[in-house]
Amino acid sequence: MRLVSIEVDGLFGMFDHRLPLSDERVSIVIAPNGYGKSRMLGIAHAMMALDLGTLLETDFSQARLTMNDGSWLTAIRECPAKDVVVRFKFAHQGEEGLFDTAPLLADMDESDRKLRAEVSELARLDEGGRVPKYLDRSHGIEMSFVQALLRYQDRFNDGLEERLPPQALIGLIDSLPIVRVSTQRTLQHECACPVDGEPGLLYTYIFTPTVRDMSEEVSKTIKVARMEGGTLLAEAEGQALAGLLEALVEGRCSGGDEIGLKDRLMKVRHRIGRSMSMGLIDAFQPEIPTSGIKMDDQAVCAIDLYLDRLEPIMERFDFLTLRLETLLETVNSMLLFKRAWVDESGFRVEMDNGRILSIEELSAGEQQLLIMLYSLMFRTLPGSVAIIDEPEISLHVAWQQRMVPILMNVADLMDIQVILATHSPQIVHDRWDLTVQLGE
Repeated sequence: MRLVSIEVDGLFGMFDHRLPLSDERVSIVIAPNGYGKSRMLGIAHAMMALDLGTLLETDFSQARLTMNDGSWLTAIRECPAKDVVVRFKFAHQGEEGLFDTAPLLADMDESDRKLRAEVSELARLDEGGRVPKYLDRSHGIEMSFVQALLRYQDRFNDGLEERLPPQALIGLIDSLPIVRVSTQRTLQHECACPVDGEPGLLYTYIFTPTVRDMSEEVSKTIKVARMEGGTLLAEAEGQALAGLLEALVEGRCSGGDEIGLKDRLMKVRHRIGRSMSMGLIDAFQPEIPTSGIKMDDQAVCAIDLYLDRLEPIMERFDFLTLRLETLLETVNSMLLFKRAWVDESGFRVEMDNGRILSIEELSAGEQQLLIMLYSLMFRTLPGSVAIIDEPEISLHVAWQQRMVPILMNVADLMDIQVILATHSPQIVHDRWDLTVQLGE
């Protein structure tokens, strides 16, 4: 499913914006300051995150997201005498429905109290808004009030389900997640300090550099992959040996396509070598000769059984390997006087003179580049929409001109849509066909 258009009426009480998205993977939104392009994209993100706080506090009357399969989602913001309210209308997989948030908001204070009392994983982010947001410390992500209720609804036993979004709406939202890479992307919440010992109420935030957090994520990913890979490869050898003995006993080793088998083995070796170069697998190669010998039926049978078990294991590593390769190749094609690589310590950087840098010693532009690419390749699910606000921040003009082709390549790899909101003609460069001008 793809997002084909975003519409917002009554933005700031004066703008009605229509944003038809490009048929290609990347769309570029341009407009003078003050037209509300970032607010418009923020509304789209808030709708798919069920972020009621943002929707209540942003001045608009109605917004609509339309998908290419006929699904749509509309948020209606109304201002009766007392409080602003938001209602959702939607259609998905032939079913239309309505979600009125008023009952949920009426019990918000009590639900918030229960979340903080019953869910130790959550810490409230006291940002001064009407609707609370949370930091899920077990996953390291920020969550809206509704997202927190949906994830931890099993901790409630008071009829909460009746006030939550209908399953058809949840299905629509799950089908097309929207990720936003904001302008404030070089720092992110790490934790916050509770006030007066009250659990969950957090007023003092501790931020960590995003590149440091990314490096720690890569380190954990590689360590887990190496551990799982070692276990799986050892099991494959044992299973292949057991299968060979069984086949010999039962007389099932009757030979096969020796040339095709050698080709399979060479491809598996290549895949293993690529994963090893990213640190995902310990030094390992099937010690089976592929040239200069004539295989008998038993050898063909043994290799066939071994590859039958090895190939599915490598499929588990291939996409991770490809993402790491693409990230490093892209970043290293841009860096000057240094190169980056990954190992169990995370991201590593070395100057041409041999000096090792910490990831936080990269320049502001280098960090921006790494954060944007990593966010798309490791923090965005395939099939999602990724919104990047002002991708030009801290980037040299030459780098800005290269960004759209790079993002097109990443979008193809990840099977995602990318929407850029920019003021820079250098970001657009020669791809004005991808642009949408608000206010035209």
